[in-house]
Amino acid sequence: MNKKRISNKAFIFFFIFIFLTSMSTVATSSDWSQFQSDWEHTALTQDLAVKDNPETAWSVTTSMYEENGINAPPIIADDLVYIYTTNGSIWAFDKNNGDLVWRNKTTGGTALQSSTPAYGNGKIFVASNSGDLFAFDGLTGEKLWNEHVTDSNFECPITYFDHMIYIGDGLKGGVATKYYYCYDENGQQLWKYANERSAGFLWNGACVVGDFI
Repeated sequence: MNKKRISNKAFIFFFIFIFLTSMSTVATSSDWSQFQSDWEHTALTQDLAVKDNPETAWSVTTSMYEENGINAPPIIADDLVYIYTTNGSIWAFDKNNGDLVWRNKTTGGTALQSSTPAYGNGKIFVASNSGDLFAFDGLTGEKLWNEHVTDSNFECPITYFDHMIYIGDGLKGGVATKYYYCYDENGQQLWKYANERSAGFLWNGACVVGDFI
């Protein structure tokens, strides 16, 4: 009987240890893989903020590489910080020291690129102001595919969920029929939804709640 109790206690202790270890892994995660953190746009993190005397760990400027400024928020995944600059370049920096890991380019670079990229399944998805979608390998920067989606433009964030990406037409062309698109992560269009007499989708990226977007 005593051996059985000891065995049960050992099992309970082991289960609690594994549970707490897994919880601590979640709590220390620093990924911010798309606009407002996730597909629900909760904008929440379990990481602890620095309360007193914060210090700059590192900083870089894109002008060091003869590039333009930044209009879209960065995203973070797999220890890399991804930046999308106004001339259409996508960058990956080591989040621990700021070293440049890779850089690649989209088309249609202008004075403004406001669509926040998204990360999913090892890929970075980027929407350009020229109405094109791109996918890059998150670790190497290799361009995987690109599709010209619209003769309008893209200004709103990409939402990634369950191997699919969602994005809508921007302001270009004024009030007209604007579309919201769903593509799979391999660049195939799954559907598009017409929004009549719309000025377009600017900084209001879609969120996913259950079976609805």
